[in-house]
Amino acid sequence: MGNLNETEKWEENIYQLETSDPVLGGADGISNRAPRQLANRTKWLKKKTEEAAQSLAEHVRSRNHPDATLTAKGFTQLSSATNSTSETLAATPKAVKAAYDLAAGKAPASHTHPWSQITGVPAASLTAKGTVQLSSATDSQSETEAATPKAVKAAYDLAAGKAPVSHTHPWSQITGVPAASLTAKGTVQLSSAINSTSEILAATPKAVKAAYDLANGKQPADATLTALAGLATAADRLPYFTGADRAELATLTAIGRAIIAKGSIKDVLNYLGLGEGSALPVGVPVPWPTATPPAGWLKCDGRAFTKEQYPVLARVYPTLRLPDLRGEFIRGWDDGRKVDTGRKLLSAQGATLLRTAMLDYYNQDTTGTSGIVGMGFNNEDSITDLREGSFKMPDGTTFSDPVVAMSDNGMQATILTSIRSGYAKGITVRPRSIALNYIVRAV
Repeated sequence: MGNLNETEKWEENIYQLETSDPVLGGADGISNRAPRQLANRTKWLKKKTEEAAQSLAEHVRSRNHPDATLTAKGFTQLSSATNSTSETLAATPKAVKAAYDLAAGKAPASHTHPWSQITGVPAASLTAKGTVQLSSATDSQSETEAATPKAVKAAYDLAAGKAPVSHTHPWSQITGVPAASLTAKGTVQLSSAINSTSEILAATPKAVKAAYDLANGKQPADATLTALAGLATAADRLPYFTGADRAELATLTAIGRAIIAKGSIKDVLNYLGLGEGSALPVGVPVPWPTATPPAGWLKCDGRAFTKEQYPVLARVYPTLRLPDLRGEFIRGWDDGRKVDTGRKLLSAQGATLLRTAMLDYYNQDTTGTSGIVGMGFNNEDSITDLREGSFKMPDGTTFSDPVVAMSDNGMQATILTSIRSGYAKGITVRPRSIALNYIVRAV
């Protein structure tokens, strides 16, 4: 008889044996399903209980207990001080008794005082309540005194003898009426004159009609008008002077409207495709003196791009990748001249390697003394090990035997050790140069 295999697993449900279930034992038998599920739960609960007990014990040992605050429970220290402002200490009964005894010696909450004992009473003002002095004056400007009923009655009696708010007066009783002007409202005199320059008279309808009739009989406001004022500006029409103080209307195209809407000369040039760098076609590499290219340009750093990003650039570089011109010299394409044969456009070419040491002699020359024959160099681009087949002889042939090839100089030698260890060394050469950042126009 074996034991059930228990797993630390919380079983959501316990299987109920049905009357139709067969009696089937074993690890996966249906008769052991419910006991196994109960055992899994028991083992899971046992583990969680042990973990909780262990965590509690570690917490007790760590003494990492929180302090009590105004917002959280915790441990706190007692204090008998009666003048402390601490909000993290707890008062002792001694401190409470001291505060109680002090309060017991004070006056009760409900008691009286004569007015002479009241000090610091504020005076009333327009912004605060307080005590106030009475006044019966009717011509006072005070804002700190209160009017008596006597003063109110005097003001009322004076108002009762005046005219009512709603009443009329003949025009002859109205004085000081202002005259109308360009800067103030007032009374105005009418005028039917049509040749007056007055700015204090008002035109009558008769004067307005005379001016209207005169204007209505003049030349219509069209493209033959001798003055621009009043020229009708229809849609897509632009008035312009033709000379001799005459004006006409020109048809305004969509391009013309777009140019007129631009806010600056730079915006107009950009709209016409004449902005910065527009004289160069898209795709041409040019040297640039800063690390960051201007707007619309990209670094020639071998980056890939998409046809959707730069459709015109994609026609120039159909591989959708810019040439990497960092640290490179640009050479003119041979194009059949047979100076640099076998080259394709945008193809890369490595540097020519020159061997630095022609031969090294150690007691092998005719003098019988040690000697070294070679080229000195300084500030090389790189130093490369020269292996069999990696460079050619002066007659244009590629050597196959390093010993024979590097001995072919008319001098007797058999030991071919480089100045440096290992294979012979070659250097790459370059002309004098200035470093500039190659960029390409992208849009």
